Amino acid sequence: MVRHPRNQYQPPPVAESHAMSGDARAQARGPGLLVPSVPGAVRVRIAEPVWLAWTRPEHVKKWFAPKPYEVAECQIELRPGGVFLTAMRSPEGEVFAEEPGCVLEVVENQRFVWTSAMGPGFRPSDSDFPFTALITMESTASGTKYRAIARHSSAAAKGQHENMGFHSGWSAALDQLIELAKTL
Repeated sequence: MVRHPRNQYQPPPVAESHAMSGDARAQARGPGLLVPSVPGAVRVRIAEPVWLAWTRPEHVKKWFAPKPYEVAECQIELRPGGVFLTAMRSPEGEVFAEEPGCVLEVVENQRFVWTSAMGPGFRPSDSDFPFTALITMESTASGTKYRAIARHSSAAAKGQHENMGFHSGWSAALDQLIELAKTL
């Protein structure tokens, strides 16, 4: 297990609200744009397949972009200060690439945190769209409990992410993640 608790970045919980699809949206409380876990949706009793899907570039490329988009490039260094980079390709072939982000926390099979607000090595970033992703997973008897939260620095940034299709895009990607995890 890789764990670096003293190097954890704790972003302030500002200008955030839970947001989910379906009935869960009405029940949501607290910080962050949230892709909800569907109890038992990932029918594996250990979190490892979900962990592999999130932390191995060859797997991320298979699910991270909602179809018909695809991941054209992915780089991940599983250590605090390491690189997290994805570039998406549209059906027309246009590639959308951001500056590389920074891995903040790695707890194998449990928690993966990265941000676009910093680049590799904890260097400040000029990202036009900074946010921090907190990904958690927990093995349960009925499947893997999974949460993905995107934290933003302002209400405007959160609204921008929502307007870009956060809910539909991340929910579609979650469906793809579930299908991939079943095969790992």
